[in-house]
Amino acid sequence: MKRHARLLILFCTLAITGLLTLQFYWIKNYYAVHKAGFEKEVKRGLNTMEIESNKEAGCEQFRDEPEDIPSRSRSNRHNRYPPMSNSRN
Repeated sequence: MKRHARLLILFCTLAITGLLTLQFYWIKNYYAVHKAGFEKEVKRGLNTMEIESNKEAGCEQFRDEPEDIPSRSRSNRHNRYPPMSNSRN
C-alpha cells in the first residue's frame, strides 16, 4: 500500500510539474508574440505621426506667400481664365 501511495504522489508531482512547465511555456510565448505586435504598432504609429508632422510642416511654410512673388490670386494678368461670377441666371 505504501508503495502505491508513493507512486501516486510521484505521478501527481510529475503531472503538476509538467502542467506548470507547459503553462510557463504558453505565457512566455504569449508575451513574446504580443510584445512584438505592440512594438510593431508603436513603430507604425510613430511613422504615421512623423509623416503627418512633416506634411503639416511642409504646408505651413507655403501658407504665407512673400510679397515679392506675385500669385495668381493677386494678379489677374497671369490667370489663364477670367474669374467666374457668383450670380446665376
